[in-house]
Amino acid sequence: MNGVSKTEDFQYPLVKRENIEANPYDEILICSAKPSSKTKDDDLPFGERFLKKYDAWGFQWVQKKVPFFALYMSYPESRIKYFAKIKGIYEPDFMDPPIKRHYEYSNYKDGKRVIKLKNIRKLKDPIIYKKLPIQGKMHVCMDTFKEAKTTLDLFNSQK
Repeated sequence: MNGVSKTEDFQYPLVKRENIEANPYDEILICSAKPSSKTKDDDLPFGERFLKKYDAWGFQWVQKKVPFFALYMSYPESRIKYFAKIKGIYEPDFMDPPIKRHYEYSNYKDGKRVIKLKNIRKLKDPIIYKKLPIQGKMHVCMDTFKEAKTTLDLFNSQK
């Protein structure tokens, strides 16, 4: 699906967390997102629209590449909704397709990268919000991700 524009009603295949094949200690980068909304400029999609347009997640400070990625959708959804393998980490100009006008995104800064994804799936059993929303990003291991029922479970695993 590289470079193929998906329609607004496009849905990624579903997966249950227990069926994800991975080592229990594999690391997952979880990022947060605001829900998508229509903008008057379709060249600057954000939220789920960005994910669907580029099969990627944008503009993060990334210190190391980890094998997996998950996306937490903030209010009103308030859940980890997507999961994917990380294909690579790139500067916006070197993506395929390139991120158009990346410098106009409010969260873009020089040095931030785009995380290119593959095998993106919508979680059939999303991790729901409880007491603590995910803001920014966090790292957890696969066994914690598979066992968690709520965001509070993820935060408790960080202790």
